[in-house]
Amino acid sequence: MFEYLIVRLSVLLTFGVGTLLVVLYPMLKKESKIFAWISLLAGAFIMIIVLYFLVDPLMSKQIF
Repeated sequence: MFEYLIVRLSVLLTFGVGTLLVVLYPMLKKESKIFAWISLLAGAFIMIIVLYFLVDPLMSKQIF
């Protein structure tokens, strides 16, 4: 019962962290371009991986 809720919340949290890293890009660019690019790339990578797991039918069945 709680496994489903835990998985859903962890997917939401992971997607939120990825989104936060992408959104912070303009603020970090003012301070350091290298950290800004690392933040943007890490956020995009996290969001792509999470979306891949949610879209792929085999992985989606195993997760949910």
